[in-house]
Amino acid sequence: MLKIVVLFILFSFFFNCKNETESYDNKLVIAKQFCEINQNGMVYIPEIKLLQNNKIIKKYKPNVLSKYSIIDSLNSGKYTIEYSTIYKMKESVSINIGNKQIDTVELCIDKINYKEVNHIPFIDKLKNDELFTIDLWTQGCASHPNKMIKIEKTNDAFFAVYDNKRKRLSEKEIELLKRFELELIKIDYGNCTNTDMYTIKYNEEELKIDDESCTWYGYNRLCQNLFGT
Repeated sequence: MLKIVVLFILFSFFFNCKNETESYDNKLVIAKQFCEINQNGMVYIPEIKLLQNNKIIKKYKPNVLSKYSIIDSLNSGKYTIEYSTIYKMKESVSINIGNKQIDTVELCIDKINYKEVNHIPFIDKLKNDELFTIDLWTQGCASHPNKMIKIEKTNDAFFAVYDNKRKRLSEKEIELLKRFELELIKIDYGNCTNTDMYTIKYNEEELKIDDESCTWYGYNRLCQNLFGT
C-alpha cells in the first residue's frame, strides 16, 4: 500500500512539473531590419503571422515607428513567423522558444529570391550595337533633375555610360544590374512624400515604375556600385 502511495505522489509531482513547464510565459522579441540595403530609416511590415504546428495562432500589426515588436504569453515550443518583404515576397522564419526566456528573431524585410521574379532583364536581351536606358526622375518636396544610365553592347562586351563616364562592366557588375531591375519591378513599399519615377527603355519596350518607399534608393546604389558616385 505504501508503494502505491509513493508512486502516486511521484506521478502527481511529475505531472504538475510538466504542466508548469508547458505554461511558462515566454516573450518573443521581433527585430525588423534591412539586411542588404544600408538604410537606417523606418522599417515597415504591415502584418506578422505567428504559426505553430502549421496553424496561425496570432496575427500582429507592428508599430511603424519601432524597429522592435514583442509578443508575450507564449508557451515553449517551435514557432514559425510569416511576413511580407518590401518586394511583395512571402518569407518565413522558424524559431524554438525556450522556458522563461526572452527569445529574439530578426526579420529581413529586403530579402528577395531573384529566381522567383518572372522577368527577363533587358541586359539579357541586348544584341551587339544595341542599348537600353535607365531614366530616373524624383518628384516631391525636393524634386531633382532626371538622371540617366545607358547600357550598351559592343563586340559582345557590355558598357555603362553615366555623367560623361563610360566603363566596361565586369560579370559582377552585370549581375548587380540584373538584380537592380528585378528588385525594381517587385518594389511595393511605403507611401512617401517623394516619388522616384523610373523608366527603362529598350527599343519599343518600356518599363515605368514608381518607387514611393524612400528607403530602396536602387538607382543611387547602382551608381555607387558601378561608378563610385
